[in-house]
Amino acid sequence: MDTAGRDFRVGDWVRVVSVPGSVVTMPRRSKCVFSAAVGKTFQIEAFNEVGFAELDLHGKVGPDTIWIEPFCLARTRRPTRYSARFARILAIRKRFERPRWSLSYKARYGNGTNPMRLLARLNRSLRLGHGWYRLEKRREIHGTFTTTDRRLSSRRQLEWFRLQLKKSGLFHSLRIGRVNQASNTPARPPHE
Repeated sequence: MDTAGRDFRVGDWVRVVSVPGSVVTMPRRSKCVFSAAVGKTFQIEAFNEVGFAELDLHGKVGPDTIWIEPFCLARTRRPTRYSARFARILAIRKRFERPRWSLSYKARYGNGTNPMRLLARLNRSLRLGHGWYRLEKRREIHGTFTTTDRRLSSRRQLEWFRLQLKKSGLFHSLRIGRVNQASNTPARPPHE
């Protein structure tokens, strides 16, 4: 979700509205690249397994690509069809994309609850990829668990984890999606 709560898809045009806090620990060159991207618009080329958007800065900032958290972006427009250049990029990416299973969730935690402890408990439960971000004012955590393969045992592992998460009582409220084969865009959990 962007700063206004809208979802993202590959191909959406977005404006970089802020620099993520993680830039503090990056090299000086990376800090300059992120800072130069603020205020400019780019087309989302992909999402990684933790939900960061890939932006190609070539032509506007320099010959760089950045992976940036969704809360640092604002969607400016959604194209009805892709340009020929962008369609070629997607075709190349599709050939190299590794299929995987994913499980998305949105959780609300109560007052006085430490969300970082909740996330630590989730992360040590299984050996899965886990991308998440926290909306502090709403007291929400949005996340996705992923596997890097499409074996049936990996899917079963996520199905088991989904049931355990529902029963856990860790959160004040929880919306959790179904286990599905992840595409290049992060899945949004349905209302349950």
